[in-house]
Amino acid sequence: MQIGTFKEIYLGEPRVAMTPGSAVQLGKLGHACVIEAGAGLSAGISEDAYRAFGVTVVEGAAASIAHAS
Repeated sequence: MQIGTFKEIYLGEPRVAMTPGSAVQLGKLGHACVIEAGAGLSAGISEDAYRAFGVTVVEGAAASIAHAS
């Protein structure tokens, strides 16, 4: 299964639903992870950090939905 995560749209909300560490754990369970570009920035997590852990970074929520299954 592919799991998609979106950028938070609530102003001032710094949390993100998926961290690179949680993506690793999901990967160990056989899941692939996709995240919308910029989703981790308010939490201080760069897109390169996600990529380093095998997460696919996509542009826009629609792309994240399209990749998740």
